[in-house]
Order: sequence, then C-alpha cells, then structure tokens
Amino acid sequence: MSAKEKFADLKTDILKYASLIEEMVERALSAFIEKNKTPAQAVIDYDERQADIWENKLEEACISFIALFHPEAKVLRFTMMIYKMTSDLERIGDIATSIAKDAYAICDHPVDFPLERYEEMKNITLQMLRTSLEALVEENAEKAIQVIHNDSLINNLRDSIHGDIIRLMNERKGDVLPWLILLSISRHIEKMADIITNIAEEVVYITEGRVIKHHHI
Repeated sequence: MSAKEKFADLKTDILKYASLIEEMVERALSAFIEKNKTPAQAVIDYDERQADIWENKLEEACISFIALFHPEAKVLRFTMMIYKMTSDLERIGDIATSIAKDAYAICDHPVDFPLERYEEMKNITLQMLRTSLEALVEENAEKAIQVIHNDSLINNLRDSIHGDIIRLMNERKGDVLPWLILLSISRHIEKMADIITNIAEEVVYITEGRVIKHHHI
C-alpha cells in the first residue's frame, strides 16, 4: 500500500471512529432525556469497549504510517492531528459513558424538571462534532471557526439550565440526588463542547498556521 493510500485510510478511519463516538453521545443523551435505561446500558456495556478498540487501532496506525513513510511536513502535521484527535474522541466517549451512567441512575427517581431543556444542548454539541470532523477532512478553517463560535451557545444554555435547577433545588425540599445528576449532565455536555472546540482550534492551526484560543479569533 502506498503512502497516499495509507493516509487516505487514516482519514477514513478517524471518521468511522468519530461516527461511533457521535452515536455514543446521541444514545447517552437520548437515554437521559427520555429516561430510558436500555440505550444507557448499551453505551456502558458495548459502545465504550468499541471506542477503546478504535482508539488503539488509530493510534497504532498513525505511528506505523509515520515510521514507514516518513511523511513530509504538511502530511506529518495532519497525521499528528489525527493522532491527537483520537485521544480527544476517546475523552468524549468517556464523557458519554458518564452521561449514560447518570441517565441510568436518574431513571429510578422522579424528576420535576423538563428534561427536553437539554435537547438543544445535545443537538448543538452533535453538530459541532460533525462540523469539526468535516473541517478536518476538508481542511476547512471556516467550518472550524463556526464550531468555535458555537461553543458560547453551549455555555449560555448550561448557565440558563444551572440557574433554574439551583433555584428549584432551593425551593423544593427532598432528595437532592436528581438535581445533582441534572447539574452533572449539563457540565458533561459543556465539557464535550470544550473538547470539540479544541479540535476545531487545531484544525485552524493545521490549515492556516494560526494559533487561536477560545473566542479569540
């Protein structure tokens, strides 16, 4: 297999891995919003192991590609970006597993809060993940910058949800565990968005040579 073909395989595989991670996030958050243990258990029992397998496969593929073909500067930087993204996707998968565990736990508790409030956070985060991968494969800094701008939307939604949860928690006495899980979920989503934003910032660096930090574009 030529270097060009092997490099194309790396791009294909990172997209396959990202698709699995996207499915994990979707399944875990849907399990939470719908209070459904079945998809939450699937993330915990099956998806997490598959994500670990993909992470190891891609890390080894990147190292092997560099060792065998000694790629030149741009391809080398791109390969290292894929290697780093593999780690970032693994972290997002770990967070999705934590969400699934919270989702499973909250199914046993009454929740006096509209869980559909989390739907917008879920949809924006998933779109950010898709767009960041498109930006990488297309080497499109404009799409990456779009992802970075959307991070502030997640922060605003988190703050709004947190404010309402804390107000209701203070007004209503009883078991605090459901409220703590609700707070945990929104923090998990915000953390995923931060990791995705980091990926987008790396794409801008790879494509344009610009080093940018959150919201400083």
